Amino acid sequence: MNSIHTRLQRLFISGALLALLMLAGTGYAIDSLPLRLLTDGVLLLLLALLGTRTTFSVVSERLQRQHRELVHQALHDALTDLPNRHLLYNRLDQGLQLAVNQGGQLALLVMDLDRFKEVNDTLGHHQGDLLLKEVSRKVAGLMNKDMTVARLGGDEFGIVLPDTDTDSATAVARRILMALEQQISIEGVQLEAKPSIGIALFPQHGGDTETLLQRADVAMYQAKHNKLGYCIYEETHNPHSRRRLQLITDLRAAIQSDQLMLHYQPKVDLHSGRTTGAEALVRWHHPDLGTLGPEEFVELAEEHGLINLMTDWVLGEAIHQCRQWQNQGIDITIAVNLSPHNLHEPGFLDKLREMLELASIDASQIELELTETAMMTDMNHAMEVFRELSAMGFRLAIDDFGTGMSSLSYLKRLPVDELKIDKSFVTDMAEDENNAVLVRSIIDLAHNIGRRVVAEGVQDRDALELLEMLGCDVAQGYYLSRPRSAADLVEWLHDSSYGVRTMRERLRAVS
Repeated sequence: MNSIHTRLQRLFISGALLALLMLAGTGYAIDSLPLRLLTDGVLLLLLALLGTRTTFSVVSERLQRQHRELVHQALHDALTDLPNRHLLYNRLDQGLQLAVNQGGQLALLVMDLDRFKEVNDTLGHHQGDLLLKEVSRKVAGLMNKDMTVARLGGDEFGIVLPDTDTDSATAVARRILMALEQQISIEGVQLEAKPSIGIALFPQHGGDTETLLQRADVAMYQAKHNKLGYCIYEETHNPHSRRRLQLITDLRAAIQSDQLMLHYQPKVDLHSGRTTGAEALVRWHHPDLGTLGPEEFVELAEEHGLINLMTDWVLGEAIHQCRQWQNQGIDITIAVNLSPHNLHEPGFLDKLREMLELASIDASQIELELTETAMMTDMNHAMEVFRELSAMGFRLAIDDFGTGMSSLSYLKRLPVDELKIDKSFVTDMAEDENNAVLVRSIIDLAHNIGRRVVAEGVQDRDALELLEMLGCDVAQGYYLSRPRSAADLVEWLHDSSYGVRTMRERLRAVS
């Protein structure tokens, strides 16, 4: 009887062992690490009860190897093999506890890559992943064994620096910036990986993991907003961060509920002295924050996938306004700024055709502008789309010219009508001889390849006269007029001498 009972026990244990082996091998219905570890522990116990030492040793070794792999997978990022957010939290908790016990300091850096989304949108996620892996390798190579570099998700990284003060933390940030200063070659394509880094320190900026992460994140966005490379957390920046979160939340509703409006800044032809066009500039009448300029929310729209929706609204409004002005006998072109995201939007050209047909407007009445930097992000695709836009009859311009690195061979082949000199060169050109020389060179270059030149940022009469002397074609800036509502612009066109007299006549009148 005892023999039968013992055989039944061994049979039961063997059956349970077989079931657990199957579960351990396949992971079926075992989705969490704790449950896998519990299952494997029970499996080892049954093997020990069964009394098969050889089998126990072999399976034990295999399970221990699986344990190590599972633990590693649970605590490391699958793409870069860096520690993940969970392990960063653990290391940060440990570092904070050590700093408290020893009366020491600790620094946390949060870093992300500027304009990384453009890489994914333009070249695809495969290229983006390869870039992230290379960035991870470079940054991790700068750290010593006490430091932790983790991927928090997407293109965001966290770095824990134990026993580190402000000077040492900023030194690490500068090393990272220098290491990523050069372009990175990914499958033959040269890509930029410029980071923005936020720094928060214990005990100055917080005493727990969540607070330090939040404040390093605030500092990172401040560095990105001001193009500083890195920034140390300051209390005054936190309201800005809350404001930013509010803007992100409210932006989609603003686009869909008529909180946006367009202002128009005149573009004056320097040969005739008359206004021949206006640039449409978006404003947001926020119900709580007042009127906001595009610098506060356009970048947010790009980062959070709302830029196509916003551009649709701006284009529709500008085309409708153009139709209204034509009905009033006002014949001026309207310029609209595009984002590189618009060029990759499926159906963008068809949407433009529908807008023109609905308003009965000729495409030549609308000018589309793209910044030089955005153009260079994917020159071949931009050239292809610009050729189609040109064939449709749109006037085309390269905005902020002089800030990028355009190839002259591309520039000559691009079907653009105008180059808009960046205002940073125009604003103080009457005092800065180098800027004046640069502006003259751009004007000569543009004319030699058959392009008109627009100078933005004209702030005073000296700059205006110098531009006219250099042969610039069109001027735009606060000296001529600030951006105005559509109704105000109509009134300005009737009252201003720029609408009825030549430029030389106006200059003589104010002398």
